[in-house]
Amino acid sequence: MERDPGLGGPSNFRDLGGYRTEHGTHVRWRRVFRSDALRLTAADVAVLRDELGLRSTVDLRTGFEYGHQEGGGNPTQVARLAEVGARRHHLPMIDETRVARHASDIRPPAAKGYLKMLQRGAPALVELFGLLADPQNHPLVFHCAAGKDRTGVAAALLLGVLGVDDDTIVADYALSQENMARALAKIQARPDAERILAGRPLAAFEAPPDAVIGFVDAVHGTYGGWIAAAAAIGIDATTVEALRDLLLTD
Repeated sequence: MERDPGLGGPSNFRDLGGYRTEHGTHVRWRRVFRSDALRLTAADVAVLRDELGLRSTVDLRTGFEYGHQEGGGNPTQVARLAEVGARRHHLPMIDETRVARHASDIRPPAAKGYLKMLQRGAPALVELFGLLADPQNHPLVFHCAAGKDRTGVAAALLLGVLGVDDDTIVADYALSQENMARALAKIQARPDAERILAGRPLAAFEAPPDAVIGFVDAVHGTYGGWIAAAAAIGIDATTVEALRDLLLTD
């Protein structure tokens, strides 16, 4: 099965299914997706609604981002998301006061920043995992703006508690690097590219594997593993067990 369903709008949308766990099971296909902002084409609506049967979207962006970027302030995008028919959940992983600092950061993402994002984003992650543990919310996609930092932390934690090995978690994150190049090319081809890219450093389009490798190491060094990290931020064992029952198959 294809990891990328071929959407024309989002550049970093992909299925988290198919990954093998350390217990010999696999993550189910077509249950959970990760993505950048859901800026949809008309054709994307049919794919999400009719082919994937999407029921839930979880937006990890701030309210400021949602209101000032396409997908929030754009009436066409609002209408297309409504056509998909999925229920939208808004769970910001960073607070509004950090948006300007994050946007102006000229450095690529770093492991220390990801660990802080895990800790400070704990309330949103607890709610996200609660939604993921309910079969009525599947299929579900969670996303942020670029689909690599906040979404990357959430995806790594999810795969980790499901029992996917660290090398595979890193490999999944690394898929974003190629997709970021595609996202940048799309923007550069637009007539309003200069306006869109103003104030957005090229580092915003980087997803270096070293960042997630350091994050994985930090999780093990700080908590002793993914299950312990999940417990430390408030995700209980019952939720983890429900996730494994719902999302794993032979």
